[in-house]
Amino acid sequence: MISLEEHNSQIIWDADFETKNAPNNIACPNCGTELVDVDRKMILASNPPQYEIKCPNCGYHGYRYL
Repeated sequence: MISLEEHNSQIIWDADFETKNAPNNIACPNCGTELVDVDRKMILASNPPQYEIKCPNCGYHGYRYL
C-alpha cells in the first residue's frame, strides 16, 4: 500500500489537456452549435458528478453528467 503523498505525486497533468471552454462534442439544444465545458477542473459535487456547459453561439447554459 502507498501513502497519500506517493499517490498524489504520481498524478501527472497533460499540459495539452484543455480545461477551460473545451469542446465536448454535444450539440446545443437551442441552436445546434457544439457546447463547451466551462472549466474541466471544476466538477459539481452532485450524484452523478456534472460539468458546467455553455454555448459560445447563443449563450445557452447548463450542466452535463460525467
